[in-house]
Amino acid sequence: MKEKKAARGGAFLCRTLAAGASGLALVFTLAVNEHLRAGVMLFPAHARWWALAMVLLPAAAAWVAFNRMGGLPRLSRLRWKAEFPYGVLVACTALALVSGAVLHPWTYFSGWLPVPGRGLGNWTAGLPRFVLLTAALTPLLIRPRRRLDRGLWVLLAAAQLACLIAFYRTTGGAALYKDDHPSFLFRLWEFSRTFPQYLNYNPWWNGGAVNAYCTSSGTGALGLPLLPLWRFFAIHKVYTTGLALVYILAMPWLAAASLRIMGANRSAAACAGLLTLGVSRHFFLWLLHYGTVCAPLVAFFTLPVAACLYRVIWLDRREKWLAAALVVSAGMLLQWPPGGLMAFPIIAGFLLSWRQWSWKKIRFLLVCGGLVLVLCSRLLLVILLKGGTVVSHVLEPGSASSSLEPMVALTQGFDFLVAHLQEGHPLILFLGFAGLVSLSARSMRRWFWPMLLGFALLTGWGPQLKPKLELGRMAIPMMILAVGPAAAACSRLLRGTDWRLAPARAALIVLLGLGGWNVSRIYANHSRAPYRVMKDEIREFAARLREEVPEGGRVMFAGAMVHYFGRGHVAYLPVLTGREMMAVDYYHFPMSYVKYEYPPDGFNESPEAVLEFIRLYNVTHVVTFHDRWKAAFRGLEDQAEELEGYEAVRASVFRMRREPSLFIRGTGRVTADFSRIDVQVDAPEAEAVLGYNWAEGLSVPEPVELFPWEAGNGVRLIGIRPNGQTAFRIRYRSWL
Repeated sequence: MKEKKAARGGAFLCRTLAAGASGLALVFTLAVNEHLRAGVMLFPAHARWWALAMVLLPAAAAWVAFNRMGGLPRLSRLRWKAEFPYGVLVACTALALVSGAVLHPWTYFSGWLPVPGRGLGNWTAGLPRFVLLTAALTPLLIRPRRRLDRGLWVLLAAAQLACLIAFYRTTGGAALYKDDHPSFLFRLWEFSRTFPQYLNYNPWWNGGAVNAYCTSSGTGALGLPLLPLWRFFAIHKVYTTGLALVYILAMPWLAAASLRIMGANRSAAACAGLLTLGVSRHFFLWLLHYGTVCAPLVAFFTLPVAACLYRVIWLDRREKWLAAALVVSAGMLLQWPPGGLMAFPIIAGFLLSWRQWSWKKIRFLLVCGGLVLVLCSRLLLVILLKGGTVVSHVLEPGSASSSLEPMVALTQGFDFLVAHLQEGHPLILFLGFAGLVSLSARSMRRWFWPMLLGFALLTGWGPQLKPKLELGRMAIPMMILAVGPAAAACSRLLRGTDWRLAPARAALIVLLGLGGWNVSRIYANHSRAPYRVMKDEIREFAARLREEVPEGGRVMFAGAMVHYFGRGHVAYLPVLTGREMMAVDYYHFPMSYVKYEYPPDGFNESPEAVLEFIRLYNVTHVVTFHDRWKAAFRGLEDQAEELEGYEAVRASVFRMRREPSLFIRGTGRVTADFSRIDVQVDAPEAEAVLGYNWAEGLSVPEPVELFPWEAGNGVRLIGIRPNGQTAFRIRYRSWL
């Protein structure tokens, strides 16, 4: 028995030393990298006194508490215990928070260090709060607390409430409207009106086209869980609510459920929820600032997928509910094409656990995999068969990557990786990454290290090989996956009973709470990458266009739009106005994918060519921000009239002096929506041509016939032979 205890003590000592070594290595990696990059001190002078206070104040608080309890315990009873490595890692976390690493412009905690010469105003900085709260909490954690689990759940609920209040106070419930947010507003509108069809004819932009942009952008990840919300309410009125429901409320609880699936206790689950509420600055950069609102959700599902596989492989469980959870999680992971790339590190962890395989486990996973393929078959076929142009673009190698020397490529990739680590939650970094080597659960250690290593390689060195794939975003699933081991380590430390680790337990709880406070500040738009909401001038502009443009008329944006309009793309304007539109970049298309000029080549060389394009597509109004196009349309006095009152959006708007009609040949009435065009013709025996682009897959009931009508310069419109029918519906049909 004594030999076993001695062996366990030796193992605890080795793990403690390993934790200290890995923690210190991470501290100096982060601090030295920032020191070399910006020329700052490894340990800033105005943080050193707080570093000393961070040691002395909790120690003094503990000494006072012990005096009241009757003195210190006997030192002869002190032994190495299983939670010691985690206490060391928390100490390393605290060391990093007073080092030069926190001077990085994208460090996790904003307003962390006190400002020199600010006096009492420094009490609102993060570091003084951390030190004082840790000192206040230390005496309360000298003895074990049975209700600590409940306190963590209360802390999670309070953090979520704070984020909700901050988000709604800042936005007022208005839709986020910057960069790609308008694009996803339109995609969610399209998804809600066309699901389960993934391939649609979209008449609202550029005269109609068949595309799979909802699929290539991962819209289904956010569209499916909240489909009733998007279907029955105006998208821009519930968009912010939908984001709050998913990212503030649902995601932390799903993370907590993932830890429970892995067999972790309630305190680990609560810690996972708190950490997942805001894993890194990079997460919010893409979610709130850039507006790619579906990618972070897809990235999150790496954790539930890994948790379900862990339960099958390492815990030998095969419940029916587990199969359902695995199928749903894997299906969500595949909603966005790069989600398949995220699966590779998880597959690596599965393959390296081959000693745990059995035929029963393999059969269970094959059945689950078959169900995933069946449920996602149409989605996957659309990506494979119709997403070739986008996929080939993002898979192009970088022009400079092949010319880099191996050592330069190695150091550059390492710098990329460290830069992303500096944006992460400190507890995830030190307990999830550095703490993985000292994690007491060997199965969890063996399960997570290949995954985290795989994502680290993709994050650091992937952008050099495939820069257009933006593999820096792999830092998001990397951080989310590290929540698993980090939460397990947090729980092990918090459930410990050794009085010597009371300051570490207090610091851990305070950092969990300050993490929630920091995330609420991000949702309150106190960030280096702020978001914007839909402004009144956008709604007023849309309302006026709705009044100005007749039904059936189209609005054309001359020249490239980029972010001229409300600092976002113009994709959502057809929904606000109820009018079809024309633009080269209503979505963010890569410049090598489309030429940023409109009208396109063949129709922009002369005034006559521009007017022909306007006639073919029934353009009644032109909006432009470019001086060249303003001058061009001002020169067409007989054909265009400039309207007044659009100064608020910095645009010039021109009304074309022509009779609007969606019939290029013939007359009648046309209304269109996704994958359908309703037509009424005045002359049922004569051929007609519509101002909509021809596409393979368009069909109409007999005896009506459709044919492509060549308009020149590569434009093919829909030609119709009514054969006596006065009213009919053209549909787009695809087996996909």
